[in-house]
Amino acid sequence: MGCALVNVFASGIFVLYAVNIFFVDAGREFGWPKSTTSELLSIFFFSAGLGFPALGWAISRYGIRRPSSALAFCYALTILVIPFLPASKLLFLIDFFLMGLFSASACALPFAIAISGFFDRKRGLALGLGAAGAGLGSAITASFSNILLEQFGWRNGILLYGSISIAVILFSLVFLIRTPPGALVQTDVSGTTMTRSDSFAALLNREMAIIVAVLVLNALCTLGIIGNLVPLLGGRGVSIAVAASLLSAAGLSSWAGRVFVGWLLDLFFAPYVAFSTFLLGATGALVLVYGGTTVLAFVGAVMIGVCLGAEQDLAMYLVSRYFPLSAYSRAVSVSWVAWAWGGGIGTFVAAQSFNLTHSYELALWIFIGLFIAAALLVLRLPAYRFRIHSGTGEAGAAISSAD
Repeated sequence: MGCALVNVFASGIFVLYAVNIFFVDAGREFGWPKSTTSELLSIFFFSAGLGFPALGWAISRYGIRRPSSALAFCYALTILVIPFLPASKLLFLIDFFLMGLFSASACALPFAIAISGFFDRKRGLALGLGAAGAGLGSAITASFSNILLEQFGWRNGILLYGSISIAVILFSLVFLIRTPPGALVQTDVSGTTMTRSDSFAALLNREMAIIVAVLVLNALCTLGIIGNLVPLLGGRGVSIAVAASLLSAAGLSSWAGRVFVGWLLDLFFAPYVAFSTFLLGATGALVLVYGGTTVLAFVGAVMIGVCLGAEQDLAMYLVSRYFPLSAYSRAVSVSWVAWAWGGGIGTFVAAQSFNLTHSYELALWIFIGLFIAAALLVLRLPAYRFRIHSGTGEAGAAISSAD
């Protein structure tokens, strides 16, 4: 429950869906070009990549609640200060840098560590249900932000949205989460038990390299598209209200993607699920190239939304099957660095595409190619290294390899 609540108002939801709406008016007031929002998102994702490993290390040492709550409080301050900043692009960049740095606590990361410690056989579904809150947040945040914008203006709208989201996040971190007792031992397929002392070394292997690479590529594409969907559609003559509706549709499909993909991960070899998901993303980007302002644009946004929603499930599940729980907080934080930096690169690529060609079409073609590359690369992952627990009456056989 706590994971779902936090994900409704997660940091990524705020920057992708709320900022995209509020900063249309803010940009007009300050006289900023459309690419400014992309630049703010890029700096946010870059600094978020620095914050995830720090929180992962702190959790492995002090537990989940204390470090996560402290960082969430700092994250809250960076949102509440936005309406009071002057029209200085530098100050906004600094604030979004700090926001990203503290944002690791305001997302699924702390709860993913708890879920992976308490669930095994149905871990994929549990992670999917926990992350489903982000899908709900994605579905409602754009439209809700547009209502706040029309009724109260962008400054008061951000204050209201930020106050509600921060209250929910802090409540969930203080009262609805606990650290799994001890370091739960998982049985390696080779029969070797990995201990805390060699968990850092365990991160330096082929599996982690592949996981990081595919997550970077997928985040680069999905966040590059979703983060620029409003200006992309605006350039085609679509109103903010309609663009917000399409953004909400993408968010709703991401909710469905999280739950459905989480369920599939418990049934099929995860790299096969990832392969299909990335190809769906490539198809969605292709549809957006030719979709114009018609129903095809809606279909393309929905496909990208499914791919965006699936990424959290894939990252958390893959890490849990190739690394022991003693290394999980650090391993999953590395995977989230890949997500954050991939998103930063993607929003930057989209912004440069617009600056150079006054269109996002070049970026969309680049994203199509990278989606396909990620789909092919993920098939190089071997069989799971960590079995489902047989001691709890669950299946102990490793799923067959993609090799």
